[in-house]
Amino acid sequence: QRALAPGDQVLIVTDGVTDQIGGERKIMFGKNRIQTLLLEQRHLPMREFSDALFARLRDWQGKQPARDDMTWFGFRW
Repeated sequence: QRALAPGDQVLIVTDGVTDQIGGERKIMFGKNRIQTLLLEQRHLPMREFSDALFARLRDWQGKQPARDDMTWFGFRW
């Protein structure tokens, strides 16, 4: 454990985000895709990061129904 330092980013997501089925193989979105997106888009303001996550998730979901509620909360310290 460590205290937050200036510039740290925190992202909290519900399991509905990670469990969403999609993609070509109809598998879960998962934590790794969120982590990859966070690394790719870490330079963006959190609002724009949220928009990017929403767009990536919708693209992933395609025509699959939502399995659960999808909620996320993020901030930069």
